[in-house]
Amino acid sequence: MSTANGFTTSITNYDPLYTFTCTSTSGSCALGTVSGATRPLTITGLSAGQSATITVTTTRTGYANGVTTLLGTAAALNPTFSTPVGTTTGFTVNVTNYNASYTFTCTTTAGACALGTASGSTRPLTVTGLTAGQSATITVGTTRTGYAAGSAQVTAAAVFAARITTRSTPVRASTSLTVNITNYDATFTYTITASSGTVTRGTAVGSTLPISVTGLTRNRTTTVTIVTSKTGYASSTISFTA
Repeated sequence: MSTANGFTTSITNYDPLYTFTCTSTSGSCALGTVSGATRPLTITGLSAGQSATITVTTTRTGYANGVTTLLGTAAALNPTFSTPVGTTTGFTVNVTNYNASYTFTCTTTAGACALGTASGSTRPLTVTGLTAGQSATITVGTTRTGYAAGSAQVTAAAVFAARITTRSTPVRASTSLTVNITNYDATFTYTITASSGTVTRGTAVGSTLPISVTGLTRNRTTTVTIVTSKTGYASSTISFTA
């Protein structure tokens, strides 16, 4: 059975009257604890997808030696991914277990997939050419001469353009300020913060949402930030200081 750094197998006709040894062309081979006629072997120290041949030898005084060989392969390097982030023309995602010893390829069911510049174990992928709401599945393959090939898939979708929040001119008093969002849409989420003071949202009337910030220090400014978000849409951020 393949593992991340080797493989395992078992001797199925173990006999304690014989001495068993195990060697490997790559990595190392360890003999495990006997259970009846079974003795497990564990091969470690291989790279993902790398193969090795183990040789198991049996010896006993007065008897001819026995030799058996077995070829095994470590599990392939199957890419792992970060959480995809939608854009208006596709999405971005990172391979999080990039290894420069392997060749990575990327194909997609729609649009185009481009591999970016690696940084450590991270390699960014960018999918473009999708329309808003359209999804695509990308397949990332890994190959290396003499090693088993690996692959993995991830699916994501392009998002609709962000809704850019508009506002009125802030009105500043000595210890407070008021401002209105002028294109309020209740289907979006508005996250409103201030660098100082306490933010209070009023009751929306049509497309107007009043906002007040209280508890400000006289003659000191505060910066208000409004993030607008909705599932399937790009988010937008506006800030102002008053």
